[in-house]
Amino acid sequence: MLIAPTAVRDWERLGLEPYSRPKKLQFVVLAPVQASRVLKKAVRRTMSELTVAFADCKLGEHSPVALSTDGDFFLDTGRLESTELPPNCVVYMLVRGQTEACQLRDTVAKLTGGAVPVPLSTRLLLAPAKGDLRALALRVYTQVPKRVPYPTDGRSLCGFGPLKDRESCQRELGMTGPVSLFAPPYVLHASSDEPVLLCAYCLSEDRRWLLATLTDERGELNYRRLINLRVPDCHRRRKASTRQLGPERLLEWICDLPETRAQRWRLVLSRLGRLGHGELLVWADLLKRASLQQRGARSAALCAVDADPHLRVLPDQLSREGPQRGPPSVGADRRVSSAITHILVLPTSASFSQANPADFLGGSLGEPDLMNELLGDPGVLGGDTGNDLFNDLDLNFDIQLPDIEEPVVGPQGGDGSGQLMQQPLALGYYLSSAPPGPVPAWFRVAPPEQAAVCLRASLHLNQLASCDRAPLSAACDRSPTHPLNTYKTTEVLRYVLETCHSLSWLSVDPATGDRVSCLPRHINQLFLLYHSVH
Repeated sequence: MLIAPTAVRDWERLGLEPYSRPKKLQFVVLAPVQASRVLKKAVRRTMSELTVAFADCKLGEHSPVALSTDGDFFLDTGRLESTELPPNCVVYMLVRGQTEACQLRDTVAKLTGGAVPVPLSTRLLLAPAKGDLRALALRVYTQVPKRVPYPTDGRSLCGFGPLKDRESCQRELGMTGPVSLFAPPYVLHASSDEPVLLCAYCLSEDRRWLLATLTDERGELNYRRLINLRVPDCHRRRKASTRQLGPERLLEWICDLPETRAQRWRLVLSRLGRLGHGELLVWADLLKRASLQQRGARSAALCAVDADPHLRVLPDQLSREGPQRGPPSVGADRRVSSAITHILVLPTSASFSQANPADFLGGSLGEPDLMNELLGDPGVLGGDTGNDLFNDLDLNFDIQLPDIEEPVVGPQGGDGSGQLMQQPLALGYYLSSAPPGPVPAWFRVAPPEQAAVCLRASLHLNQLASCDRAPLSAACDRSPTHPLNTYKTTEVLRYVLETCHSLSWLSVDPATGDRVSCLPRHINQLFLLYHSVH
C-alpha cells in the first residue's frame, strides 16, 4: 500500500500492517533494587498498555519473560548477568537522563549480547501523552532485528560432494547460526528497480576510527561499521597513510555486503564534514571506471555535506493554524505539521569555469547571468548585492532559474581525472525548519528555534561504469534510465538531496506525524554512532 508518511499517526484507525512480518518479542525490565512499589505498579500498567498497542498495530506478540512463578519480570544489573535471555528479547531500562541511558545501554549490550536495550523515561510511565505508546511500539519493532536461519537441505553423509562443499563454505564464512536482518515497519517507495546504496561516513573525535552507516533509497537496509585506522606494524607507518587506509577499507566493506554481490548497484558516498584534497585524490583513484566495473557497480558519486557557517535563514511564523473561534472540541487534535524543507542546486563548473572572466563583469556571456538572476542585481557584480540577496530571495524559494545549458562534466582521459580540475562539480543547499537531531559539536547547526537548518552539499566525483567514450557521445547522450546515470552534475546532486529528504520521513513521530529530524536515517544513525563511541 502506498500512503503518505504522516499517516503513521493514524496507524490503528487505518488498519495498517508492518512491511515486514510480525515479530514475537519478549521483554524484561531493568530496575534498581530500591525501586518503590508505586514505580513498579506504573511499569506494570505501562507494559500492559504497550502489549495492547503492539497488538492493535498488528506488530506481533509482546509478552514478558517468565522469571518466576508469580510473573515478575523485573531484574537488576546483577541478576541480568546471570540470567539467560531468549532471542529477540527487549530490555526496558528505567533511566532518569540521557547520560544514564547511554551507560546502561552499554552495560546491557556487554552482559546480554543479543538483547535490545530500550530506555523508559519517568514521564512516559507517569503521564504518557496521546500516541506515545504507539511510537514506543513502532520504535521497539524497528530496533529488534528479524532472525532468519540459513537454508539447510540436509547433511552430507558421505563427506564429499556439493552439499559438503556448501557446509565447508558456510563454516569458513561464519554462517552457522541464524542471521539478523533489519526489518522496519515501513519503507519508502522507490522510483527505480536499480538498487542505490547511500553511505555516510566521518571520523571519530580522536581520529582513530572511521564511522560509517549505509542504507538504500527505500530505507530497507541499516548497516553500521567501525573501521580501525591504526596501522599495527610500526615499520609500515611511514609508508601507510590513514588517508589511504580509511577509504580502501570502507569500499571493501561495502563490496562485501550481500546486496552488492547479488546484483549490480549504484553508490552515493557522503562525507560529513570537510573533504580534503588528499582524500579526494584517494577516492578518485578508487572510483575509476575500471574499478567500478570490476566490483559490479553501475555508478558512484562522492559528496561532502557540512553546515554552512555563514548563511542564516530566519523563517517566519510557520504555524498553519487559523484563529480559533471558541474552545476546541474534546479529543480534537489540532497539531499540524509545520516543518518545511527546500532544496536549491547550482552549477559551478563546465561552461562557466571555462569562460573569460571579463565576460562576467560585462554581462556578455550570450546566456542569462545566473548570479544576477539569483541576486536580483541587473548591474555588475561590483555593486551592492549583499542586501538584495535577502530582500529579493523569497523564503519559499519559489524562483525560476534561467534556462541555461546543464553543465556536463565527464571523465576526461577515461579515468575521471578531468573532474579533479573542476571542483566542486555542483553546489547545493538543504534548508529545513525541522530539527537537526543529535548532531556533533563540530557540525555547526543553528538551533531550530533561532534559524532554519542550512546544510551545504557539494558534488566532487561522478563516475559511470558503462560509458567508454566522451560523455557527449551517442552512447551516453541517450535518455538515462536512472537519475544517477548521467554526467549532468546538477541532476546528480539534486537526486542525492531529494533522496536524503525522502529518507528523513522515515523518522516520523507517530504521535505528531512530523519528522523528528530533517536529516536522513543513515546520517542520524551515523551521529548516534559517533556519540556512542565517545
